[in-house]
Amino acid sequence: MADIAVIGAGPCGIAVGVAAREAGVSCVLFDRGAITQAMMDHPTYVTYFSGPEKLEIADLPFTTAGDKPTRREALRYYRKVAAYYALDVRQYEEVTAVEGTEGDFLLRTRTRMGEERVQRARSVVIATGYYDTPRKLDAPGAELAKVHYYFT
Repeated sequence: MADIAVIGAGPCGIAVGVAAREAGVSCVLFDRGAITQAMMDHPTYVTYFSGPEKLEIADLPFTTAGDKPTRREALRYYRKVAAYYALDVRQYEEVTAVEGTEGDFLLRTRTRMGEERVQRARSVVIATGYYDTPRKLDAPGAELAKVHYYFT
């Protein structure tokens, strides 16, 4: 049984994993994609609005070539953070159900190969982000194939 199970391995999920590691509690992160999957879906040459000092996790400096980090720099940084802290990240393993109560949760998961698994945890943190769940327009034509809900 893990002390904490985190659903989502983006920047917030990674930050929870690092905080857990520093506190000496066990933590497992699940993501239906790769680490920072939503960021991988951002445009290749995007530059973020926040400076690197606002995106840093723990005491690991986030150095960038310019004033603001690029997508490529952010992806590299967050993956290095996960590796540095040896986080238990279950990539391509989607959480399909959460049952139980505080102190005794059961998470049901499915790997991309279709294998069904279970993980018990004392606490669950939901850090699924927002990028891949757009707010759709309520307007005529919003359902047309040429309408997209992501950066281009």
